Amino acid sequence: MKNRTHGFYGFLFFAVVSQALAAGLAGTSMWSGQYGYSTGQASVPFTLTLHVAADGSFTGLTTEPATFGNGSSKALTADVSGSINGRRIYFKKTYDSSGGQTHTVEYSGMLSADGHTMSGTWKVDTQTGSFSAELVST
Repeated sequence: MKNRTHGFYGFLFFAVVSQALAAGLAGTSMWSGQYGYSTGQASVPFTLTLHVAADGSFTGLTTEPATFGNGSSKALTADVSGSINGRRIYFKKTYDSSGGQTHTVEYSGMLSADGHTMSGTWKVDTQTGSFSAELVST
C-alpha cells in the first residue's frame, strides 16, 4: 500500500509541475501588468521578470513608477519569490529600499489555462487591491 500511495503523490507532483511547464512558464518570462487599490486610487503599471524552476518555485524582480515613497527614486524595484501550483500563483514582493520602501506585499491569484495571463489580489497590512498581468515574452 505504501508504494501505491507514494506513486500517487509522485504522479500528483508530476501533474502539477507539468501544468506549469505546459503553460510555458519554466525558465525566464517577462510580464506587464498593473495593480489597483480597493480604495479607488489610480492603478499602477509594473513589469515583472520571473525565473521559474521545474518544481514551480520562482524568484524575480518587479519595477514600477514611484507613486509613493520618499521621492528619492523615479522607480521602485522589488524582489519577488513564490510558487505556481497548478494554475494558482502565490508570491511575496519585497521592496529593495528604492524610494525608501522595504515592506512586503503578498500576492495570490490564478493563471489562465494557457498561462499567458494572471490575476488576483494583493495585501499589505490593512491595504488590499487587485492585480493582473500579461505574459510578454519567454
